[in-house]
Amino acid sequence: MVHRFASEEFTAIQESHIRVRYDPTPPSRVPPAEAPPPRRRAFGLFRRRPREAGEPPPTMTQLYHAHRIRLVRLATLLVDDQETAEDVVQEAFTAAFRRYGARLGELDDPPAYLRRCVVNGARSVLRRRRTARAWVPPVLPPVASPEDDALRAERDRRLRQALAQLTRRQREVLVLRYWENLSESEIAGTLGIPSGTVKSTASRGLTALHRLLREEDT
Repeated sequence: MVHRFASEEFTAIQESHIRVRYDPTPPSRVPPAEAPPPRRRAFGLFRRRPREAGEPPPTMTQLYHAHRIRLVRLATLLVDDQETAEDVVQEAFTAAFRRYGARLGELDDPPAYLRRCVVNGARSVLRRRRTARAWVPPVLPPVASPEDDALRAERDRRLRQALAQLTRRQREVLVLRYWENLSESEIAGTLGIPSGTVKSTASRGLTALHRLLREEDT
């Protein structure tokens, strides 16, 4: 008897649990909250709003106050220099005023025109930078001191004096070879002598020149 009562009680609890877990009655639906309306962007630099009929075109002053900061940010990202970016934007507004003046109504999208001017101005800046960086200034020779000038003048005087003591042919061959940097064949054509004679004359002339310079040093 007790066993039967316990069995019936267990069955009742089990059926109740099943009804709770698998209740076929659908839950009441809560309507979702309405999404907030999308934010409307003002007529700005990167979004174009066609001008309505009869709406006057913006003045240059209105464009300047409405778009200058954004254009400066754009130019700064392009040229990586805020001061240069401000110059680029100023030139863009100046070019627009110089070209259209008060006739901004001829432009379908004045902010887009200003943006193109800024991009083109930034490109010009970057081209000038590349040209400036590629230019390498010439290396100027070091300025000689008065002592160096005096030593060089003395060395030249001694060399000219030693050359004057050589034969005419030896002096001509050495000057053409070591001062004019001519080849043996070019010297031969200049002096009208064989190349072999040029070679032997240069050898004898150098030997005599070294001997004369050593004698002057002693």
